[in-house]
Amino acid sequence: MTHEEEQNIKKITSNQEYITWLNTFTITNPGFMSEDWLFSSDRINKEDYENVTKIYLLFEAIRRYATENYIFPYKYSFGEFYRIKSNDINYEIGTLEGPETLYYVNRITEERKGFEIKTIIDFEDIINNKKQPNTDEINKKLNDIKERITYLYQSGMPIEKIERYLKNFVYDTEKKLILK
Repeated sequence: MTHEEEQNIKKITSNQEYITWLNTFTITNPGFMSEDWLFSSDRINKEDYENVTKIYLLFEAIRRYATENYIFPYKYSFGEFYRIKSNDINYEIGTLEGPETLYYVNRITEERKGFEIKTIIDFEDIINNKKQPNTDEINKKLNDIKERITYLYQSGMPIEKIERYLKNFVYDTEKKLILK
């Protein structure tokens, strides 16, 4: 990310201005991709056009916050998305992967609220950089694992054996969880 992009991410996540714009814009455009107005920018006003082109920065801000708090994106064959909410309005903000990455926003309407929502991020939490309830516990457990791995390595166990064991353990655990 460039310095300007980093500054725009900070601006987007420092207050309600951008999300308020999104709440208003999605009343008439409940689903759109960042590229929708690329060649016909005259269909929307200049402010809307500039904000639409910043959707990828909103996605990046959400991704960073989610990563720090162990909130994983919903994945599908052509991309991924996060669910966020602001003022009781829910969104899917995600990517479509192809020759290039496209970013999209879908306002989740009443009829779509029936979909199971496992994790939804409150935009206020992003603005306030609020730590999610399980973050400290996960960090503690990861630190415990790190200490044990360090001990094993310092005791003479080859790193390749540790890696192989961890990969097999993760694979077996994932398989068991999928089969449940």
